[in-house]
Amino acid sequence: MFFKYENELVAKFECNIYDRYNPFRITDVAFEFNYTNGRIDIVGICGRSILYAFEAKLKKWRDALDQAYRNSSFAHYSYVILPENVTKKALENKREFQRRGIGICTVNSSGIKIVFKAHKNVQYNHGLQVVRWTSLQKPEDVDLLIDNLKKVKKAL
Repeated sequence: MFFKYENELVAKFECNIYDRYNPFRITDVAFEFNYTNGRIDIVGICGRSILYAFEAKLKKWRDALDQAYRNSSFAHYSYVILPENVTKKALENKREFQRRGIGICTVNSSGIKIVFKAHKNVQYNHGLQVVRWTSLQKPEDVDLLIDNLKKVKKAL
């Protein structure tokens, strides 16, 4: 599948994010999410406590990797979204993704596909995570998210 613009790649990802066959089981998303270290293309939550960050790039997979790594400061899982032809080039540097715990996914006419699975990040900044997701959620959901994060933090 060919994408001329990055927003086309993001739009195709968005069309598939709520599909029941999507591998992430995301229940809520925000797009072009701003925070102090930059702007994330997509932030999603699974259930009530697992955060995903996604960076989309058409060609510059190294830039996406760097941005995804920064996003891991508050997300449990961080992925880059790449067109299939660029994914092949990125996989030639799989060790760099593995070292940073960043996953690779692609989207095509069949849906979203995880090409390389991200490692769960357990050293993210809990406070930053709560503050960031607070701006995305309804007040009643934030209380539940904060309670869940406290439980996760105690478990660590």
